[in-house]
Amino acid sequence: MRENTTGLGKDCLLDWNLDETGCLTIYGSGSIPDFSCGKNPVPPWQEKKEQIRELYVSEGITEIGAKAFEGCRALKKVYLPDSLEWIHAYAFRDCCSLEEVQSKKNIFRYIYDENPGSARETVYFGLETFKNTPWAAKQWGDFYCEEGVLYICFSQEYNLVIPEGIHTLYEFSLANLGNRSVTLPETLTTIKELVFSGSKIEELVIPESVRKISPYAFADSDIKVVEFPQSMEKTTGFIRTGIMPACDIKKGKNEEKPCSIPDLYRVNMTGGKSYGTFRELKVMRKKEVHHKDGTVSLVYGRNHVAAGESLYRRIQAKKVLLCVSWKEEKLICIKSFIVVDTNQVCEYLMYPVLENGEINVWNASFSCQGKKDFVRAFPESDGKMLAEEGKLRMTDEGTQEEWFCSSDRNMFGGPLELEFLDYWKQKHPQIAIESLEEKGKHF
Repeated sequence: MRENTTGLGKDCLLDWNLDETGCLTIYGSGSIPDFSCGKNPVPPWQEKKEQIRELYVSEGITEIGAKAFEGCRALKKVYLPDSLEWIHAYAFRDCCSLEEVQSKKNIFRYIYDENPGSARETVYFGLETFKNTPWAAKQWGDFYCEEGVLYICFSQEYNLVIPEGIHTLYEFSLANLGNRSVTLPETLTTIKELVFSGSKIEELVIPESVRKISPYAFADSDIKVVEFPQSMEKTTGFIRTGIMPACDIKKGKNEEKPCSIPDLYRVNMTGGKSYGTFRELKVMRKKEVHHKDGTVSLVYGRNHVAAGESLYRRIQAKKVLLCVSWKEEKLICIKSFIVVDTNQVCEYLMYPVLENGEINVWNASFSCQGKKDFVRAFPESDGKMLAEEGKLRMTDEGTQEEWFCSSDRNMFGGPLELEFLDYWKQKHPQIAIESLEEKGKHF
């Protein structure tokens, strides 16, 4: 019997069917959404995960969302369509029986690989997408490496030995290792930020060859002892947490140049739309140019809004972005974003409730992501439609979003968001905030 789910993803209506042989088929087009908390806390096949032995994704589906099939421990085979472009973080994590992935696109590349390859021939995957899967170990061995850069570790060995020839440990490359022993190679020169995030290592010896270690290399890790080279200055300070809302952004000579935005549409602040310290952001349409011969220069064509790039530049400039989402006149959540010294985007996700007549936090979480992850949340869309609707991105049917910008970084992560919501509610009295009791019924 086919199970129906509708309105799960942006521009995506999905049907799914799990037959008696354990084959799960996903029908539809567009993006299978992320499954975390809030609107889509778990996938609709959550209670049937242990029955899934094969997965068939139909042609027309372009993305597989975060955690979509995480923990499907009986899943052995996956069939992917030619239309698939992205597989988000954790989508197949802990699918410990997954041995075969069939795809017409025979190239799989990590989203942060500096050699991205041809998009037409490649499926891109995110953080820990294939962690703890036999297929990944067969595909890349113990390590996903490119030209001396270690991006991902697939090895399950307790005594983990990073191979000689590796000169750079990339962000999150040795994350979530658990209680293990790690030996670093003598060829290693660079350790980037958040390399050991979530890892539990008793003792780590840094080789004499290392010349550069990010102050955030050991952020969010549980390493007991780190032995540094004798030649390294002992004045270097290392941050044990990756969340530093008040820290300054250090701009060096190698600062990335801003990407240009098409002239036809651009992301800009609206005039007169102010909520206290918060300024609303919308897509602004460039005015038509009327020529003497009576012609008007305004061609929609295939011009797109580089919304993600523009928003990233705002948070790089020490701004805070806030996004409020609602559906059917009920508030869903508030998201806010800043950039920390690592150039990682720190995202704060808050679910507000009414409690004793006041707006309080029911649930909240912090997470970090790279620039590419943040920017890709704003895929290229029809520029004309975005301009006409005044939206930064198209959402799934019925969901509304408004985006704001604030300069008050010091209150990021709770107080700022509650103050913003207080302003916003005065302008949107028709949008209800559920009570603590009502919210609990949905989860």
